[in-house]
Amino acid sequence: SVCEQLVVKVCGDEQQCDNTEGCNAAHQLLSMEQQDLFNVPGAVSPTSGQCRDVLSREDAFFKACR
Repeated sequence: SVCEQLVVKVCGDEQQCDNTEGCNAAHQLLSMEQQDLFNVPGAVSPTSGQCRDVLSREDAFFKACR
């Protein structure tokens, strides 16, 4: 999902940046996205759109894990 992509970008593919605020927030967005999709299967999650927006631009809070 789009929010899963955000988690990998911000937290790292091996969760090496998992202690950052951005990573915590990315996990919260992922949880919200999963809840949206669980509640209405096959629907488009509004949270997916938020994750897509963050991924499409450089964001100081959701910095890429290096």
